Amino acid sequence: MYNFDEIVDRKNALYSYSSKWAKNGFALSCFGEDCIPDDVIALHVADMDFKCAPVIKEAIMNVAEHGIYGYSVPSDDYYDAIKKWYLDRYELDINDYHIYHSHGTHKAIEEAVKRVTSVGDKVIVLLPSYSYHRDIDNIGRIMLGIKMHNDNGNYTIDFDEFEEACKEAKAFVLCNPQNPTGKIFSDDELIKMAYVCRFHHVVIISDEVHGDIVRSNKEFKPLVKVVGPKGIITCNGINKTFNLAGLASTYFLIKDNKLSKLYEEYHSNASPFEIAATIACYNKASDWVDELNKYLDLEIEEVVNFIHEKMPKAIVKKPEGTYILWIDFSKYGLTDAELHDVIYKEAHVIAQAGSHFDDNDQFQRFCIASPKKMVMEAFDRIAKAINSRK
Repeated sequence: MYNFDEIVDRKNALYSYSSKWAKNGFALSCFGEDCIPDDVIALHVADMDFKCAPVIKEAIMNVAEHGIYGYSVPSDDYYDAIKKWYLDRYELDINDYHIYHSHGTHKAIEEAVKRVTSVGDKVIVLLPSYSYHRDIDNIGRIMLGIKMHNDNGNYTIDFDEFEEACKEAKAFVLCNPQNPTGKIFSDDELIKMAYVCRFHHVVIISDEVHGDIVRSNKEFKPLVKVVGPKGIITCNGINKTFNLAGLASTYFLIKDNKLSKLYEEYHSNASPFEIAATIACYNKASDWVDELNKYLDLEIEEVVNFIHEKMPKAIVKKPEGTYILWIDFSKYGLTDAELHDVIYKEAHVIAQAGSHFDDNDQFQRFCIASPKKMVMEAFDRIAKAINSRK
């Protein structure tokens, strides 16, 4: 029904404004050159190169047609749509949860950290990790990174180390499904983390924005469904699931009355476009998400098989959730600079180096939510370039 193979011009199209495909800013800093070649394939940013579901576009256009875009407040339909999604998707009744809008995931994490900690407090993050540094360090808190154990792409937690960290921290930012590893934490792991955090009075801020993007043989469960709502602030939104990151629309879910009181004076204006899009996403676009996941299942299978065949020294595991590949190239014996040259200068592909995720640059993150033809071309170029180094 939906054409995920369509290649949409995001480089030159009027009104695109894509940071992912721009030839300046963050893309240029990742590339590390004075300019980006015209044939570059950008796989570094966690947004998709797929058009949104038509019902979402229609909802946004209806707002545009209205012609006035003043200060806006979420309607009852907005909250009802979020509640419906959790009930339909996760069999989780959130009718008695407090729901607060936020401008994007980074802002949501920052706001949550500010409300449950004080300046100088420590905040736990599992590494490698999506960059929470700016959300924590920039507001005077200290990020306390705990390195997960990596066994050929299988990541696990040392719970003795985790508990020691909880003795000196005030909050824990959990990313599930985990970015960049693609790991979905098991019920047992979630229960253990929640038990330790509650024992040491550590608030869990659960970033679940990738939760709807899951492989067909895997299951994601919201943390509060597994362990209950005590001591938990959940952050979620339409941005990743429906490819609406440009709207920066996120929300908090809180049932713990002690934590919800911290938000009594909180205010964040939602744009009318965010409100309309959220209602359309959660009420009318579930079939688009289902088809997206099926497309990603097949694409990830093909890409990972290609890597195993054409770049056998690279270590990559199919992600359980997200559309991210976290690839270890260390067995090729290249220096960081040589590996960068292979991927960026020779293959003309933009990824994100491991140092962005508190790991080493032999790891590279690729966001492959793009038409399969484009993604396969990118990895074919990388394979040819890295194999020419033999």
